[in-house]
Amino acid sequence: MSKATKNIDALLARQEEILQGLKQEAKALDTDAITVENERLTKSLAEEREKNERLEQSESELKKELQNTKNALFAKMADEKLAAFSRVQQRIDSEYYLADETTMGKLLSYEQNCRRSIDATQKAIEHYGEQEFGDISHKLNALYREFEEKRIRIDAYRKEQLSAARQHNNEIGEKLKNEPLTEMEKKNAEKQGSIEAFIGLNILSKLGILLLLVGIVLLGRFAYTHMSDVLKGVLIYALGGVLIGGGELFHKKEKTVFSTALISGGVAVLYAATATSLFAFKLFDEQMAFIVCIVVTAIAIAISNQIKSWIVCAFATVGGYLPLIAAFMISFGAAAASKTYLPAAAAYFLLLSAVVFILTKSKKWYAAQFIGYAFQIVAVSGITSCAWALHKLVGFEHSLALAVAFAVASYLIYLAMPALKIIKKQELDAPDLVLLGLNTLSGAISVSVTLYNCFGNGTRGNRAVGFAFVVFAAIYALLSVFSTKKKNENATVASAVLYTSALIFSMLIVPFLFGWKYAALAWAAEGAVLAVISVKKNLRIPEYAGLACMALSFIPYVAEGVSYSSTSNYPPLAIITLCIILVGFWAYTVTGLSVDKKRLSYFAIFEILSALGTFAYLIYLYHALLSAPKVTFSSDFTNAVAYAVFALITALCIRFGVLKNKVSIGFSDVAGVLIALYTFISVDIVNNYQEINNYFVTARAGGGLETLNLILLIVINIAALLFFSKAVSNIINELNASVWIYTASIAILVLAMLTAILMCQFDVAFSSVIISGVYIAAACVLLAIGFRKKFSVVRLGGLIMILVAFAKLLFIDARGLEVNTGFKIASYFIYGGILIGISYIYQRFSKKLTE
Repeated sequence: MSKATKNIDALLARQEEILQGLKQEAKALDTDAITVENERLTKSLAEEREKNERLEQSESELKKELQNTKNALFAKMADEKLAAFSRVQQRIDSEYYLADETTMGKLLSYEQNCRRSIDATQKAIEHYGEQEFGDISHKLNALYREFEEKRIRIDAYRKEQLSAARQHNNEIGEKLKNEPLTEMEKKNAEKQGSIEAFIGLNILSKLGILLLLVGIVLLGRFAYTHMSDVLKGVLIYALGGVLIGGGELFHKKEKTVFSTALISGGVAVLYAATATSLFAFKLFDEQMAFIVCIVVTAIAIAISNQIKSWIVCAFATVGGYLPLIAAFMISFGAAAASKTYLPAAAAYFLLLSAVVFILTKSKKWYAAQFIGYAFQIVAVSGITSCAWALHKLVGFEHSLALAVAFAVASYLIYLAMPALKIIKKQELDAPDLVLLGLNTLSGAISVSVTLYNCFGNGTRGNRAVGFAFVVFAAIYALLSVFSTKKKNENATVASAVLYTSALIFSMLIVPFLFGWKYAALAWAAEGAVLAVISVKKNLRIPEYAGLACMALSFIPYVAEGVSYSSTSNYPPLAIITLCIILVGFWAYTVTGLSVDKKRLSYFAIFEILSALGTFAYLIYLYHALLSAPKVTFSSDFTNAVAYAVFALITALCIRFGVLKNKVSIGFSDVAGVLIALYTFISVDIVNNYQEINNYFVTARAGGGLETLNLILLIVINIAALLFFSKAVSNIINELNASVWIYTASIAILVLAMLTAILMCQFDVAFSSVIISGVYIAAACVLLAIGFRKKFSVVRLGGLIMILVAFAKLLFIDARGLEVNTGFKIASYFIYGGILIGISYIYQRFSKKLTE
């Protein structure tokens, strides 16, 4: 057997093995697997086909955009950029190059002057002889050659730089010429190019529809005597049908603005035909006109949904609302004539608003939404007014309940538009936020008013409104939870609106359910709980809302006009409210610092605000005590001291509170200075401790109150002075100021207070030696304290007071020696002896002073 034959046999054997393997693989394949694979391939083919269609559509849109971009490119590049470049180039030539030539002209003139000067000098040298001035002539020649060399180099350098500047300028110009249009320029160019199309497609079509409506009116006037009313109505309806049919035909060929304008115009003509047939031609009654409007509205809504046009939907909305709203505005006679008219109208309005909601919920037809919302508000007002006017008639007992149900349903329908987007975590637009805010306001007003009318004036009505606010607060609190899960700008605004609404509704619950006198207590408790929980969970908006709620709890007690009568419940409630705020503040700050210690300064500021609120509460409680029946007299001096005491308590709480830091201490220092000034002016100067008035504001003998005022005068001045000294000491340390400022300020304040007390409270003349004696006595006290505590600053203050007392004795008190001469002369000896004694003490302790 030959080699070729063997190879053929081997090849045949391998082929048989391959065929056998293929047969076995074919047998192994199941029919179901082939079917599944076929379905998968078919599905994949369908997806690819759909993707191909989308790509073709996208390609078509890109081609249109490319064409618009090309047009914009030619328009902008040719008309603006080239013109601008030419203007800039001309400016460069006129300003820089011409300026260069002017400069060169000046340089040439200077060069010529130099040449003439050198030539003239050379001629003079030649005239007088080169033997005497030969050296000067050689130097001039060298200078001339150097001048020529520098001129040549400068000229070459100028030409080189000028050429480089021209080349650089041309390169920049070419770059600007070839620079592509920016996105903003392209959009502006496209917008400018589409103005003509906008006018041609939108404006002209709508003007044409308006002319058709005017023509209907003119036709009615012209044909009033030539055609029957039935024929007139039929022709107008026919015109509307023709416009709608024509718009449908154009829309099937191509979706254009023109077809939409025809359809919307046809809908408007149908509504105009209905109104004309009712009011002008009297072809049918109000019930029939109502039915026709329903049919036209249904047709318009169906068409708008078919062609996806918000304009047609808006026309349908306007036409659907107007007939019944017009009927309510004219009179309530139709509603009074039939017991079913009011329920039918309410059901129709709700159905229409629901249809608008269904059509617009997945589309951005905001114009149709707001038009429907506006008319729905008018409808709610009409139904409510009609129900109130008819509720006392027989058969209309449930009209107020119907008005409540209608107001609630209307509110819920328009709340659902933005609420569904919030729940589904969809993107919120600005119109959604506006609709949410407007519907919240109008819904709260309409529901509360209808409920109040339904349950009657008084407690029942207020409680019904209070329970409604409970539901409102729950709804907005639930929506706010969903809104916080989406992070974007509009979601943040929505959260703020929802939180604010929930807070306001929750704040109105207690006043309406239990009375306004419990409002502050409820607001304080609600704000404290909300602030503590929110700061623990790091929720900023609810946290600030809780703080605002706590702040509002001050208003009922500090606002003008709140009764201070002790027979009312306000003082006890104020005490409870104050305790709640203080506990809430403590829990809020402690919880907040445990979460974020970096917010210490923020909590310190909040501590200051809370302290100021506490100050206001204390003033309120003080006036409440003064209004008690057993209190039959008052004193402005006591009031001033009470205010100063309250201010001192507030400042001390801030200074030594749990959040002691630079902010709180700084505020406390400023408060200490202000309290000292207030005490000096209001307590020591303006008011007198002996002035006490009874209930009829007539002066009376002081008795025990006068003694109490005297004690308060001494105590409050000492307390204010001590707190002032602490505040000034901290301020000096913070500013690294000199110690003498502290001594001077304390000494000045002590002198001022003592002088004011003696002169204004005890009627002591300033020239009296008694004031000088008090100065010296106060100085001795300061010196004693200074020596005992080894405070040099305090001793220095005492010395300053002694010097002031000495100056007063010498220059002021000595003028009145004719009055009480013996006493004054004796006082001079006494005071002189005291000064000598003080000097002896200084001599005795001179060594210790240097230690």
